[in-house]
Amino acid sequence: MQAASLLRSIDRTDQAIRTLCTVIMVLAVAGMFFVLLASVFARYAGVGNMLTWASELPELLFPWLVMAGVVLAASRGTHLSIMFITQRLHGRWMTAAVTLRAVVVIYVYGRLTAAGLEILPIVADEHTAILGASSAWTYGCVVGGVVLLVVEEIFGWLRHVLGVSRAAEPVAHVEAA
Repeated sequence: MQAASLLRSIDRTDQAIRTLCTVIMVLAVAGMFFVLLASVFARYAGVGNMLTWASELPELLFPWLVMAGVVLAASRGTHLSIMFITQRLHGRWMTAAVTLRAVVVIYVYGRLTAAGLEILPIVADEHTAILGASSAWTYGCVVGGVVLLVVEEIFGWLRHVLGVSRAAEPVAHVEAA
């Protein structure tokens, strides 16, 4: 009963992370699209210099798009991994490999998070030239994304230990004719 309750909590949290990442990605793409579209129209209208901030906004949004995509891929089990090794293992060897991977990922990303948190106050004093946005905005998305990757790794390990294998979700693709 406790395992079922834990899995439900993991699934709910995982769904919340997916929703958050999807919203971030949609907003980032929409923001970049409309800013770049407005910039193009302004250039053709002859008032291109009025949108000088338009070049900075995509630079601020793109890291959020990338980090949200990485976390979403990890959540769905479609991120890059060493599947060619783990698919050949069974039983205790598989559990050992999954546990080793989880320990390494959690350690490395934990160190990266700690380093990122140390850097945030330093980069907070750096601002973009036109919008005046703090560099902590982009560094913060990396720190937050890495924390979510650690959460996803823990979820994956727990699912394995509890005997629940979640197959990777299908990814849309186009087959060559």
